[in-house]
Amino acid sequence: MPSLSAYLLATSLALTCSLTHAEIYKYKDANGRWQFTDKKPDTEQKIEVLDVKGSEEPSFSSTLSGDPIDVETQLNERFHPKSALELATMTVVAIETPMGVGSGFFVSDSGLIITNRHVIRPENIGSASESKEKFKEEEAIINRRFAVLESERARLNSVEDSLKRMLDEINNPDMYYNPASVEEYETYKDNYDRDRRDYERLLQDANKANADYQKRKTSFDRRSANAAVARQFKVTLKDGTSLLAELVSIADTLDLALLRINAKTPYLKPYAKHPAQGLQVYAIGSPLGQMDSVTSGIVTRLTADGIFTDAKVLPGNSGGPLIDHEGKLIGVNTQKLMAGSQAGSEGFGIAIPYPHVQQAFAGKF
Repeated sequence: MPSLSAYLLATSLALTCSLTHAEIYKYKDANGRWQFTDKKPDTEQKIEVLDVKGSEEPSFSSTLSGDPIDVETQLNERFHPKSALELATMTVVAIETPMGVGSGFFVSDSGLIITNRHVIRPENIGSASESKEKFKEEEAIINRRFAVLESERARLNSVEDSLKRMLDEINNPDMYYNPASVEEYETYKDNYDRDRRDYERLLQDANKANADYQKRKTSFDRRSANAAVARQFKVTLKDGTSLLAELVSIADTLDLALLRINAKTPYLKPYAKHPAQGLQVYAIGSPLGQMDSVTSGIVTRLTADGIFTDAKVLPGNSGGPLIDHEGKLIGVNTQKLMAGSQAGSEGFGIAIPYPHVQQAFAGKF
């Protein structure tokens, strides 16, 4: 069985050598929603081609082939877990996508990872959608800014014409009924020079702001396009080891996805009972980018499709497990229910019951 260091070297080489050139097609479907694909779509809608350089995911030929690595032994030797909860944390991974970081966890000893669909396909929901709206708002502000500057430029041009006329009146006073004086011209010219300097400064600031906006928007569009078609993802273990995982399946109707790495892994076993209100539960994941974090609470409400808990579920927790005190898997943390649209830690976390996960991926593990 290959050592972990050898595996990481192969992974590093794959990441270094397999970056290629790709084209992503962007178009609106019949319902007016933006779609992204790496295959040219058969549609009459207008198609945009996004040129993606150096953003293709690395090949698995040197990372998922051969004998599996022993992640379970590696983690046990590093952490020596002293409780069921600590043991459970070793099954949880951070998942990095072109749009951000989410969580996932092992559900088999052969490297299968459960996460949320929106973790690996985040382009149309959550923070990605909020970013799109913010870009629209920023673009509108920039456009208004340039509209005001254009109006000021037209006014300054008119002032220039007036100054030329005043100068002609001064030079040819006999040709005019009431020619301008030198004092009037100089005052008018001073005001014009001051306003022109202000205009040039504001135009320079606006151009810099627009250039920065265009750079960030282009980067966002490229990452969004990559996220829409990515099949391979960087996952980070509890000890900081980074590996590559491939996409196995995306659930049709639930917010779930299945990944895998070629490894022998620790995994969570399902909770044998039906969870009850008041049950002590724990959420594990990477909230706000902080890996290997645990929050606790109780089951506050149960529905056919969701387990509600007051355990803190923050951005980055998505896709992580909800477990009991014995480390048994109850559900998959997927979203947060909050009053209004205010972001923060208050509100209820919602997890997809594990039996739904089993049904969604029947026969795959």
